[in-house]
Amino acid sequence: MVRVQREKMQQNRDNDALSERASLLMVPSGTGVSPLNDLKVDLEATRRRLREERAGHEEAMKLVHDAASRSILWRAI
Repeated sequence: MVRVQREKMQQNRDNDALSERASLLMVPSGTGVSPLNDLKVDLEATRRRLREERAGHEEAMKLVHDAASRSILWRAI
């Protein structure tokens, strides 16, 4: 009996959480865009910044590698 009540309470909590999320999708934010779209825009901006950071890191690693190679080559001569 107690187990059934606990399961019902958990289902009610889950349903409440789902309805809260659904209501967020329906209500526009201050910018006139739904919060879900705001999150998508933020995610895209974060991905773009990550790609730029990785490209910069790769360039820095190439420069370090080239400098180290030249240093080793110069010492060998």
